[in-house]
Amino acid sequence: MLEWYWNLEDHCTLVLCRKPLLPLRWRREALTIRRDLARLEFPLLLSPQARKARYLDDMWQEVWSICPLIADAITIVLSLTKLRGKQRIASCTTLEKILLYMWRRLTDIRESPRSMEIFQTYEQPLESYSSRHLQCCPVPPFPSLLVYAYPPAALLDHNIIAIRSYIYDHCYIPAKQVTGLHIEKLEEEFHRRRLDQFAYNICRTFAAVEDVVGQNSASLIPFFYSLILAGFTCPNDLRPWLWHKLAHFEDHGTTFVAPLKRKLSIYWDIPELWDREFSSLKAAPLGNRRGPVSADTIDAAANVACLEDSKDFELMECKMTESDES
Repeated sequence: MLEWYWNLEDHCTLVLCRKPLLPLRWRREALTIRRDLARLEFPLLLSPQARKARYLDDMWQEVWSICPLIADAITIVLSLTKLRGKQRIASCTTLEKILLYMWRRLTDIRESPRSMEIFQTYEQPLESYSSRHLQCCPVPPFPSLLVYAYPPAALLDHNIIAIRSYIYDHCYIPAKQVTGLHIEKLEEEFHRRRLDQFAYNICRTFAAVEDVVGQNSASLIPFFYSLILAGFTCPNDLRPWLWHKLAHFEDHGTTFVAPLKRKLSIYWDIPELWDREFSSLKAAPLGNRRGPVSADTIDAAANVACLEDSKDFELMECKMTESDES
């Protein structure tokens, strides 16, 4: 029940750009308990597949424990425009510590010996990509697919790459624009890894998974958010292909797609997205018209989300009132 609440809290705090309510020490304690149990139970798992599954489950919890820190970082970024002098310097120092900690934590999770085993990948020629996808989408603008030797790890790695991208374009760059913040370690990492490569790897992995699931496209829904984040850093040649993939998610209804599209209409400066489908804009000029994400666009997008939540709450209250009256 607590993990369920944390998942809900993470979603709300990241969408609305608010600080989490529960103290971070609760999560740290939960992780400590998990690690203690792993030391006791892991040697008892004889099957390699069982070991991988257990380790992957624990890694998910390690990654999700970073979400409250992302929410803290975003709220600091939004506050920087209103702060001056010592308060701004103190906030920048705190933000730098949070960003560096998150980056190191993700690196530790992703590059530990056991993780390297789970995240083993290999290149698969593009010729193997099913022709059924070419009937509705452009040819992928990359030379090969990125396939995971242990397929269940693909989604977690997708999220790790997406979080790294989020740290860069939603936390670091907006703060740098406002205050001139310069974090040498992050600059080196971004230059070494190349942000457009994040987007390519997300899309190459998605293409490989999409090819495997075949007609069961509903199983791709968990990849939706990381694909969206790829749209913030992907180069022009990748955007038409990515846009067509986003349009496919609308085939499963608009409940989870529509609210995010309204935020993207602000982030990407595409007002048509507010009330039109991705599919109706396939032939339109694509890309991020606004440019790099700023604190103002983050704040505007969060206000849109707050407005949507307010409308949903009012609608729920109306339905409850009607039910009581009947």
